[in-house]
Amino acid sequence: MITFKERGYKKRTYFDIHAIILFFVMCGTMNLSFTWPIPVSVFLFLGIISTLICFSQSKDLRNTPANVGLCVFLGFFCIYLTLIAPQFLIAALKYFSLWICSCFIIMLTLEKKQKLLSIFTSGTAIIIAISFPAWILFLMKVPLPHGETFIHTNGFHIFTNYYFFLLNGYPDAQLVPRFTSMFLEPGQLAIPCVFLIFANNCNFRNRKVFLLFLAVVFSLSLIGYGILVGGLILHSFWMSKRYRLLKGFSLLAFLTIVTVISIQFSNENNPINVRIISRLELDEEKGIVGNNRTTVLFDYKFEQMMKTNDKYWGIAKSIDKDNDWTTNTSGVKKYIVMHGLVGLFFLWAFLIILLIKNRSVSSTLFFIIVIVGFVPRSMLLSLYWLFICLTAIPVLAWQSRLSSKKIV
Repeated sequence: MITFKERGYKKRTYFDIHAIILFFVMCGTMNLSFTWPIPVSVFLFLGIISTLICFSQSKDLRNTPANVGLCVFLGFFCIYLTLIAPQFLIAALKYFSLWICSCFIIMLTLEKKQKLLSIFTSGTAIIIAISFPAWILFLMKVPLPHGETFIHTNGFHIFTNYYFFLLNGYPDAQLVPRFTSMFLEPGQLAIPCVFLIFANNCNFRNRKVFLLFLAVVFSLSLIGYGILVGGLILHSFWMSKRYRLLKGFSLLAFLTIVTVISIQFSNENNPINVRIISRLELDEEKGIVGNNRTTVLFDYKFEQMMKTNDKYWGIAKSIDKDNDWTTNTSGVKKYIVMHGLVGLFFLWAFLIILLIKNRSVSSTLFFIIVIVGFVPRSMLLSLYWLFICLTAIPVLAWQSRLSSKKIV
C-alpha cells in the first residue's frame, strides 16, 4: 500500500522530469546544436505528451479565474497564429505545443514556478559551463577537434561545429571571435542570459548567475550589453534600499572608464572597440552603425505593406520561399510582417495581463527588459523566451511580496 508521503514523492518526481523535458523542448525549438540530430517536431510532441501526463498527475494546479482567463486569451492568440501561418499543420503542432505547455506553467503554484525557473537557470548555466572552458582554449589558439564549416539549413548561418560550442562564420575570417556556446548567434545566447540574470534578481554571488554574466560579456553582443547595462542602472535605482545614487553613479562611472579606455586603445585587437564601441558610431540612415537588424529592401517592402490592409494580418502566407526578402532580418518590424498588427496587439495584451496579475517593482523591471529585448530580436514566441517570462514575472512579484512581509 502506497503511503501519502510516497505519493507526494511521486508527484514531485513527475514534476521534476517534466521540468527537465520542458527545458529540452526549449533547447530543441531554439535550435541549440546538441539538439540538431532530433527533428523539432519530436520536441514539440514530447512537450505535448509530457504536459498532458503531468496535467493528469497534478492535483494542486491553480485553476483560478485569472489563470483560466489568461490561458483562454493565449488560446485565441495561438488559433490566430495558426490561421495566418503559411503551413497550417506545422503551425498547428507548434502553437498547440506552445499553448498546452504554457497553460501548465500558468496554472502552477508559485513554489513550483520558482522551481521551474531554477531549472531553466541551471540548465542554461550547465550548457555555458560545458562550452566556456573549450572557448577559452580556442581563444588561446589551442587546436581543438571540429567538423567542416557548413551553411545551416536556414540558409543564413555559417558554422564550424567545435562540438562544445559553435563558431559563427568562416574560421579564417574571424577578426574578433564571439562566444555563442551552442546557440545559433551571440545575441540568441546573450538575451536569454540577461533575462535569467534579472529573473534571479541580479544575484551575482550565485555561481549560475555569474556564468550567465560571463556568457553575455564574451558574446560581445551589442543588444546583450545594452539591455544588461540599462537594466543594471534601473535595478540600482529601483531595487536598492540604500545608496541608490552612489550605486547608480558608480556603475555609470565604471562604464564610462571602460568606454574611454576602449576608444583610447582602439585597434583591430580590441574586441570591445571592434564589436561594441565602433557599432555605436552615428549613422545618418540607421541612427547608429549597429542598427543593422533590417535591410534596405526589407524597409522598402515594410513601408509598402504598411500602406495596405496587410499590415493588420501580416503577409507570411504570400512571401516567396525562393525569394524571401525577410531573410537576415529581425525585430519588431519583422514580427509585424509575419504576424501583423493584430498579432502584435495579442502579444502585448498577453504580457500586460500577465504583468498586471503579478505587479511589483522587480517584475515591472523584468517586463521592461523583455520588451526592450523584443524590439531588435522578435523572439518572444520562442519557447525559450516565453517560458522564462511565464515563470520569472510571477516569481519576482511573489518574492517582492514575501520580502515586504519580512520587513513589516
